[in-house]
Amino acid sequence: MNAPGLEITGKKINPGLLRLSIFLVLLTLASCGKKESPRLVIYEKPETPAKLNAVHREQEIRLGWSYPGNRDIIEGFQVMRAEDNGDFRKAASTKQNIYIDKGIKIGLTYRYKVIAKSIKGVLGDASAELSASPVQPPPAPEGISLSIGTDSLTVSWSHREKGALFNVYRGTEKGTYPPTPANDAPLSGTSFSDGLDTRRNIYYTVRALRGGPLLDEGPQSAELAATPDDFIPSAPEGIMAVATEKNILLMWKENPQIWVRGYRIYRALGDGEFNEIAGTETPAYLDKEQFPGLRRYKVAAMGPAKEGPISDEVRVQKPALPVSLTNSPEGRP
Repeated sequence: MNAPGLEITGKKINPGLLRLSIFLVLLTLASCGKKESPRLVIYEKPETPAKLNAVHREQEIRLGWSYPGNRDIIEGFQVMRAEDNGDFRKAASTKQNIYIDKGIKIGLTYRYKVIAKSIKGVLGDASAELSASPVQPPPAPEGISLSIGTDSLTVSWSHREKGALFNVYRGTEKGTYPPTPANDAPLSGTSFSDGLDTRRNIYYTVRALRGGPLLDEGPQSAELAATPDDFIPSAPEGIMAVATEKNILLMWKENPQIWVRGYRIYRALGDGEFNEIAGTETPAYLDKEQFPGLRRYKVAAMGPAKEGPISDEVRVQKPALPVSLTNSPEGRP
């Protein structure tokens, strides 16, 4: 008896075609599995927060930490807090690596732990405990000043307490500063060098602090601002003038300030007054105007907003123009 095919609801299916169809379905499923395997990372326990640090400032403790794991699977952090020998309680949930504990009192000890929480609600292990016992912070720095150099600016100050450390805060709005200082670590000296921003006003203030597991940071100093108007270049030096038959070439030393935008050229004819005749971005200028006799030149460098002092004067005698012979019928004057 022959079995030419399978029969389902009155219809015959070729066994070979059926086997081929099943093979193709299995092959497709296998290739999909290789293309994107299931991921269960979001269900795993998060890494433990590390490097807890704290700063005591104006009745607040600013707690910070780092997270060594994948931030993409983290919903945030839980901050656990205890006073003196009391039990830990949940103080806050935050998405940032910072927590500000307000209403701090000198004489008490505050203890903290931080726990990471995944986007699926899985809690990790608590961090190592950080213990903070605030003390009276040092007074504010005095005599704060600002000096602008060729490629940086320096904030300086004085302080009457020996052994104090310092933080420098930088902002772009008057009276408003970020929670973290511009310096990477507390400064033991009384000056700080910063990069240049000549486009806008930059504000600075300084706080003194006492070092230890908890940094007790005192009130801020007076505020200083570095504005584009403060970037005034020095006068150009080494100005020279070379007269040729048709032109006068001016050259001078390039200003050392990296923030110089260019130069302005001033000229006087004979004993006349100086007038601006041109601008240039390079320390050289070719005067092509045809004026015989004495010429005097000065040069000034341009800062982001203001012109610096003018250079010393340089003088050059331009020879008289030769008489043209082309209009004489005999070829002579």
